[in-house]
Amino acid sequence: MSTTPGGDEESDEESSSSCPTASQSNETLLEEFRTTWQKELQQGTKDLESLNLSCDGDEAIARKHFLQGTEYEKMGKVFDAIRHYRRAVQLVPDIESRVFLAQQDEDAAPTVEQEEADDVPEDAEDVEEEDLSAVDLALRFQNALGRCGKVCDRPTDERVLQTSRHISDVPTEIILYIFKWVISRDLDTRSLEALSGVCKGFYICARDPELWRLACSKIWGVSVGSPRAMGYISWRQMFQERHRVNFHGCYISKTSYLRYGENSFQDQFYRPVHLIVYYRYIRFFPEGRVLMLTTPDEPINCIGKLRNRCPQKKEVLAGDFELHGESI
Repeated sequence: MSTTPGGDEESDEESSSSCPTASQSNETLLEEFRTTWQKELQQGTKDLESLNLSCDGDEAIARKHFLQGTEYEKMGKVFDAIRHYRRAVQLVPDIESRVFLAQQDEDAAPTVEQEEADDVPEDAEDVEEEDLSAVDLALRFQNALGRCGKVCDRPTDERVLQTSRHISDVPTEIILYIFKWVISRDLDTRSLEALSGVCKGFYICARDPELWRLACSKIWGVSVGSPRAMGYISWRQMFQERHRVNFHGCYISKTSYLRYGENSFQDQFYRPVHLIVYYRYIRFFPEGRVLMLTTPDEPINCIGKLRNRCPQKKEVLAGDFELHGESI
């Protein structure tokens, strides 16, 4: 089959005229896509801004409810405080931590007075420090608390949450009774000394003569005597300096000696020597009970057997003791 040159020229003209039409349609579709995409981006940005504004508004409302709840709690209106707390948590679940962090940021911001204080040289601060080595802290605290008539004062910081009752409302007699339970029958004076470091009022209560008189009476019984007659200033000094038995631990005695063995049948001149080592553990209790254990085992394996007043192990011996002067 043959073709003419005129037919070829017509087909070339038709193909060349169709190419511009296809390219124009592609550009139109691309332009429409760009326009639609930009509109979606603008709409998403507006939605995000509105969402941020709503979140900021919810946090402000939640903060307001939370602070209002703290005010009701200070006044003792617990149910009203719970109602505001619930509303705040519903809006922002972590509102408490956010309020706390915001208050910390406000406290961390330096004020003019703090900047002036920072400019003070270190030598001036050293000069203002008072030497308390020769100061009777008990007398100083007693004079300071005598004016208010309470063991401790309520905190004046508004940021501290306070309920309707504070420990300062508890009478001194009740606090001293609680301190007697702190000492307990084990005479745990270490906990009493740790308790005296809480505040000035506890420092004074922990040095009450009646507490230390009872502690001395539990140790020495009827032969306790009086501090003045024995050259001590107070019952506390007598308890600390007078020779006594310690109840907060275990006495350990290590005994070692050499023991000769039997002569050998083959060599009459050879005689073995054995090194014998054993421990004796003694634990005293304030009510006059004593536990004793004799064993070659190391202390780390035996101390736990003497913790209870009524031992569970048969190798632990139990008995009683009395303290006469400085002798047991």
